[in-house]
Amino acid sequence: MNRLNHSFEAYHNKIRRLSPDNRLFVFVEGKINDPYFYGEICRSVCQKVNYTIRQAREIPGETGGKPALIAFFRFIKENSGLINEFEGKKTGVIFF
Repeated sequence: MNRLNHSFEAYHNKIRRLSPDNRLFVFVEGKINDPYFYGEICRSVCQKVNYTIRQAREIPGETGGKPALIAFFRFIKENSGLINEFEGKKTGVIFF
């Protein structure tokens, strides 16, 4: 099954719109252990911040995994998106 591919910019805007209450987006590489492991860290550290765990396989592109995570990180960093304000809401992005 083919999945809809977005540009990195469109994907970044999409997740922020679909998760209006979240202030922190946490990207992880793996499918099973990583979301749980890093989710537990976020749960204990981010007690007053709404966050969402996103997997690398959700990131646009053909590769998924670590290459997609690194490419999306570079895009976000180069476009000053690690911490920014969008539609009056301040958000942050973390990559593990």
